[in-house]
Amino acid sequence: MNWLQKGAPSSSDILNQVDAELAAGEKRLREMERYVTSDTFTLRSRFRQL
Repeated sequence: MNWLQKGAPSSSDILNQVDAELAAGEKRLREMERYVTSDTFTLRSRFRQL
């Protein structure tokens, strides 16, 4: 069954899905920022440069 047979998603459903995807992306970005500014990242980076 395709979306035409069961009806197109409402604009509210689409916005909710996009909002959830953006929130997940922002969370992932915050986690990456936290890691690359950490002492652990700095230490590993320096060892790789040896």
